[in-house]
Amino acid sequence: MTLSPAVELNKAATGEVWFDPIFPKTDGVDVGTVIFSPNGRTVWHQHEHGRHWHGATSSTLMSHTTTTIGSTAFHEAVTEAEYTAANANARA
Repeated sequence: MTLSPAVELNKAATGEVWFDPIFPKTDGVDVGTVIFSPNGRTVWHQHEHGRHWHGATSSTLMSHTTTTIGSTAFHEAVTEAEYTAANANARA
């Protein structure tokens, strides 16, 4: 597995976030695994089905496989208050 920093890391994430492509990006389709270190998270962003962010808790890693079709619009960073509230309600 070859990990590379998440695309446009300064605009797309807080903390350490890594992307491992499964397939080369082809015809606007991007498939890969995203890995978040503790406290790592994306900024608010939007795909076709709404605005959201993804990330790890303060004490665990998190990974997910992503399939993105088309573009992603990146927005503002998740605030510390938003992250803290989500982290307090994280599943064990």
